[in-house]
Amino acid sequence: MTTGNASVPSGPAKGLSADRFVDAALELIAEEGGSLDVNLRAISRRVGCAHTNVYNYFDSYADLLWAAFRRALHIYDDHLTHDLGGELPPREHLQRTLANLASFPQQNPGLYRFIGSDPIDLETIPEDVIETVTAMKHWFADVVAAAAAPGTDPAEARRAADI
Repeated sequence: MTTGNASVPSGPAKGLSADRFVDAALELIAEEGGSLDVNLRAISRRVGCAHTNVYNYFDSYADLLWAAFRRALHIYDDHLTHDLGGELPPREHLQRTLANLASFPQQNPGLYRFIGSDPIDLETIPEDVIETVTAMKHWFADVVAAAAAPGTDPAEARRAADI
């Protein structure tokens, strides 16, 4: 069976998985510069199946987007912590972290917009996403506090990190 120019399998879709839907969503989000112009039909076309197949893996389109958001946060976290191995002096650790922080939106503008400024329904944020974002925020605050000048109040350094 065909829909428009896209071929859609008529039997059970082979090789489908939640990960394929998330991968396709993130690819489109990266290509479109955020999630605003990405929809379920485009994601399903990318995967090569009918849009209804997503419901075999997610309860709703919003659940698929939250799964993509989780993965985008993981990609962001990996980028932020890149090249931070070993025992770096605190100031160098902060400098590398800030360089990573600055380069992520340059290298991944669509994902950055998706996790940083695309509109989301605040009432539907899953608890694990809140916990992940909070942990990332605390990690960054600790990096800033560790690199602060001697005698700096750690609470002040953490407030500076919030900016």
